[in-house]
Amino acid sequence: MGPKAWLELEGRPALVWLAQKLERIADEVVVAVAAADMAHAQAMRQRYGLSIRLIEGGATRQASITLLVEASGGQYVLIQDAARPFVSLKLAQAVTHAAMLHGAAAAFLPMEVPVARLSDGWVVEHAPAKNMALFHGPQVFLREPLLEVVQDARSSGHQQQSIGQLWLDAGRRLHAVVGEKTDIKLTTPEDWLLAQAYKVFLYP
Repeated sequence: MGPKAWLELEGRPALVWLAQKLERIADEVVVAVAAADMAHAQAMRQRYGLSIRLIEGGATRQASITLLVEASGGQYVLIQDAARPFVSLKLAQAVTHAAMLHGAAAAFLPMEVPVARLSDGWVVEHAPAKNMALFHGPQVFLREPLLEVVQDARSSGHQQQSIGQLWLDAGRRLHAVVGEKTDIKLTTPEDWLLAQAYKVFLYP
């Protein structure tokens, strides 16, 4: 969890909005926090009456997720960035249901325009929008096979931007659920401006 999780919307940090949603559908909510932010996170948990469990995160996002999977105790694990507080309970439940049927599922945003692969400023390959999608969240996996995947990646040094990619790289199947355009990640100043228009989606 990085500083973006502390950004306030409607008087509450992004993490609080997300945690309050997930506490309604999950047996437990575990959050990875940088050691330097632990005291702040503990104070926030108390202030907002959250039942989240806090653990110290790793040096990278993937390392933190590995620690979260190891710390989790449920049969399934739902992964969602703390800087994505706009996800709806409906989508989280839909992805969870799909994972229970298929073993693993994730939200994807269908592409609406063609995509291109670039190299040194040149287009080297293109693909139509049909059957193409962007990795999104949440992502839900059976815990035991996910634990094997992330621990194997840690041992080998294999890194990916998304845990879904690690899962696929391990030869496993991932079911796709249509995601939500409004589930934006607070990354850039432009995202923050867009977040002001999306405040209604903070509420369950």
